[in-house]
Amino acid sequence: MQNAERAPVPGYSASEWATFLIPERALLLAAHAADTLRVRESGRNSGPHIDQYLAACGLQPGAPWCAAFVTYQLLQAGAERGQLPRNSASVCQWVHGSRFRVTADPAQARRGDLFAWCDRAAWRGHIGFIVRMRRTARGWLAETIEGNTNDAGSREGDGVYRRQRLWTPQLKVIKLTEAKWTPS
Repeated sequence: MQNAERAPVPGYSASEWATFLIPERALLLAAHAADTLRVRESGRNSGPHIDQYLAACGLQPGAPWCAAFVTYQLLQAGAERGQLPRNSASVCQWVHGSRFRVTADPAQARRGDLFAWCDRAAWRGHIGFIVRMRRTARGWLAETIEGNTNDAGSREGDGVYRRQRLWTPQLKVIKLTEAKWTPS
């Protein structure tokens, strides 16, 4: 099989990849970063993959990179830059300044949407991909893939991880799955 016939994620053909919508492609790319590449920092907010994520947002190594991770995966999945928030390296721009519908209702979250929280006063937050939502006895549980986190769930972590987060009132769903995408 030639390179042009393969998808960017092992296990999928180019024709199969072409059938996926951009949020699913981005999620599969994020899963590849977490599970296969096992992306980790080699310095504070730096490393070969992390520097690529930051560069996709026009940032230098050392900047917080959770939103840059999301942006990079969406661009690699075929999103056009104009479809993303103007300052896509900012979590708060994803929550308050994007064209995507944002809701606080976890029941509306779908595979390929984003979760985020934003403290507007400090202009900081955290963002990642939603893999699955489950209702549990303790409340909604989000299975996620996130950049710049760790096993403890810090927003200043050391890599790309799969996480489980109990839904809290500060979390929002960014509805990528409702958007009109024009995949390339």
